[in-house]
Amino acid sequence: MKKIPSWAVVVLLLLVIILVALWLRIVLPYNQVFVGDWVKMTGVDAYYYMRLVDNLMKHFPQLTQFDPYLQYPGGWMTGYAPNFFAYFMGAIIWLLSLGRADQHMVDVIAVYIPPFLAVLTVLAVFFIGKLLGSKWLGLLAAGLLAILPGEFLNRSLLGYTDHHIAEVLFSTGMMLFIFLGIRKNQSKTLVDMLKDGWRGIGQTLTVGILAGVFLGLYILTWSGALMFALVLIVFIVVQAVIEHLRGRSVDYLGVLGVSVYGVGLIIGLPWTKNALTLASLLIGLAVSVLLPLLSRWLNTRKARPSLYPVLIAGLGIISYVILSITIPSVAQSMIANLLNIFSWPTGTTVMEMQPLLIQQGNFTIMVAVGNYMLAFFLSLVAIGILFYQAIKSGQPDKVMLLVSSVITLLAALAIRRFAYYYAVNVALLTGYLCWLPLSLLIKKSEPMPVAVTNKVTSAKSKKRAAQQVKTKVKTNMGAVTLLLTAIAVFVYYPNIGPLPSGEKPAVDLATRPLFAPSNAWCEAEDWLRTNTPEPFGNPETYYGLYKLPGEKGGFEYPASAYGILAWWDYGYWTARIGHRTPRSTPGDGNHEEARYFTAQDETTAAWVINNLGTRYVIVDNEIAAYDGKFHALATLSNLNYSDFYDVFLQKQNNQYVPTILFYPEYYRSMVARLYNFDGKAVVPETVDVIKYGEVTAQDGRRYREITETKTFNSYGEAQSFILDNKGKNYFIAGQDPYKSPVPLDELKGYTLIYGSSEKISAGSKSQSDIKIFEYQKDAIPLTVE
Repeated sequence: MKKIPSWAVVVLLLLVIILVALWLRIVLPYNQVFVGDWVKMTGVDAYYYMRLVDNLMKHFPQLTQFDPYLQYPGGWMTGYAPNFFAYFMGAIIWLLSLGRADQHMVDVIAVYIPPFLAVLTVLAVFFIGKLLGSKWLGLLAAGLLAILPGEFLNRSLLGYTDHHIAEVLFSTGMMLFIFLGIRKNQSKTLVDMLKDGWRGIGQTLTVGILAGVFLGLYILTWSGALMFALVLIVFIVVQAVIEHLRGRSVDYLGVLGVSVYGVGLIIGLPWTKNALTLASLLIGLAVSVLLPLLSRWLNTRKARPSLYPVLIAGLGIISYVILSITIPSVAQSMIANLLNIFSWPTGTTVMEMQPLLIQQGNFTIMVAVGNYMLAFFLSLVAIGILFYQAIKSGQPDKVMLLVSSVITLLAALAIRRFAYYYAVNVALLTGYLCWLPLSLLIKKSEPMPVAVTNKVTSAKSKKRAAQQVKTKVKTNMGAVTLLLTAIAVFVYYPNIGPLPSGEKPAVDLATRPLFAPSNAWCEAEDWLRTNTPEPFGNPETYYGLYKLPGEKGGFEYPASAYGILAWWDYGYWTARIGHRTPRSTPGDGNHEEARYFTAQDETTAAWVINNLGTRYVIVDNEIAAYDGKFHALATLSNLNYSDFYDVFLQKQNNQYVPTILFYPEYYRSMVARLYNFDGKAVVPETVDVIKYGEVTAQDGRRYREITETKTFNSYGEAQSFILDNKGKNYFIAGQDPYKSPVPLDELKGYTLIYGSSEKISAGSKSQSDIKIFEYQKDAIPLTVE
């Protein structure tokens, strides 16, 4: 029986990996994306890009420079950034629809783009792995990346039309061609490369230019491309030092760096307005030119090799001092951005901006495990091995993988969203670690030369005889099978499960996308679009091309314009689904709505929103619930959740049970008065007065224990009791968020005009998940003292 060639096995396995990747990303979330007449995006910021695509498809290839729908008042300048990803999606949609896409076709085509970008990334990882060791290493890495749960999978699901997966593809593509470049002419001098012609300088420049193209696309996709510009700079510096100390040429690094940064600069310069990104490219270009020249200069003077890194450090310090004097804003921004990437922010309420190893203020490895499973720890072992190999042999491909892995790991540890970058490195590192013992089990025999006698005269016979001297490969199939089984069980299987806990990490995540709007929200936004006045008079305004206000022919807000106040997470939904103008969006740094929702009276709330032109206020269960987003409202109001509610211990059957107690400040907050009580007046039937004491739990932490509960028939009686017992730890509180222990006045300026048909049950009440109120500005007279 004829043996199946290894290339056919590789192609077949690669096809299986691709199908599994698409199954996870398309088949499993399909029913969560295509729901009735809705086509849901599965990312919050995905709706921002789809808003831009809506506009772009009406005027392709023109995009409005100003968008009045993305914020009111003020609008957004959409021309401040290249918005390449919007053009990228728009071009694909335009080509596939032959320029005739309606709204539904735009949505249908767009949602499939992220999964296929993920597949291209998986293929790029395969080829990088092949360059690092073998095609089998490439398969190990590609297979793992395809099924890793966490940020990479989440951001490449059907409907996640945000630029993150494009970032990963372009940065990985850049890395692939850099690996090719350093493989082609390692340690060759410029003269040798020129002598070799196409096989020398030609191939190095070609792969460098291609890497530069990917770097340029990466820059146009995300202004924070500074990170991978930094990766390449650090690699060139580290590898140049290694090569010089070992007496080898640095020229090939210069040729590669100049071509990468030069092309990246050519692509980025006309489009990006980020001075820091352009400065980083120029620094990379300068480093690529100066380090080979410095190495040559020292060699011609036969200086000590150890002087090379010292001079590099000195030049770096001098260059930064000059930059600080000449362009201080760029120098300061450079340091600030580096610190932002590698610092650990703990005060943010945005989940993706929190450190990878911090959850609710406590250290934990569970988030990292949730992203990479066992591969997270294996990747750290691989980094240690690469560090040893870098010191021992200084192979540039291993150094490149080490540098990129360390930098992306530090970035991911600092900011959780960057975990999607480190997923590529985890796959390569784990694949490399698994390949090392596998490669040892494949033993090669010594070449067995076969003499070609005079009787072998034909070219075909000579070729067949020459092939007989090729090295034969003997494999210990039993050991290989055992090792592959262990890798499958401990490295791959935990990603898809089921685990002993019943979890199937990648499958569960793909089946239930985290950030798709609920049916209730889609229903509410549809209602908003069809039942509220057009803010600009004509629904076609949504698709218009506009210049900046103040410019000749620039956009001017009509008297009919108004804003929608809702929590900022929902702003893009309002703009794109509801075709209305939100006050806040995820891309906006202003959070007046937090101060509004936590305001303790209607007058204070009116001071917040009266100047914003707000006509409608949207509230939902999430922002009113203590186990939802209320903590974020408190934090962004410069308060603490414990100003509104807290956890107390209560003894039941000789055991302490945690109990949530809501303070009067919670019930008086605007979000509770609107959502929990529909803006109506509330008179409590009974009022509970709680007494607490301090108790030390088994973990050594001190908690407040409920020691006594007294019930009164009125708020006045309860207050009098507390006044009579000052200093005895008595306070008014409620255990049900829907039963206020304090009287509340009717909100005069608000009319409930919509409640979603989808209900939720919380506390003692079942009610609409989402409510919309119409706000009358003149109902609350404000006077300036």
